Amino acid sequence: MFLAPNGPATLKVSIDNVTLSGNGNGIFSVAPANVLLGRSVITGNGTGVSNFMTPNTFGSYRDNRINLNGTDVNGAMNTLTPQ
Repeated sequence: MFLAPNGPATLKVSIDNVTLSGNGNGIFSVAPANVLLGRSVITGNGTGVSNFMTPNTFGSYRDNRINLNGTDVNGAMNTLTPQ
């Protein structure tokens, strides 16, 4: 599981080319955090991605495989354009 927890400052996180499997949550994020997700596999978890950030600062480059979780995505993900 990857956890982006609450804290006094905004956490900046880049998750790239990882496999998260067999967890309660693959990724669990709460504010304040900026999370970027790319080229990753998230499968076989209770929930693939749990995003509870307001405003939504969770971005996906849309080249991920988030499948076969109990719930694939709980919350929203922004679509990012690779540069």
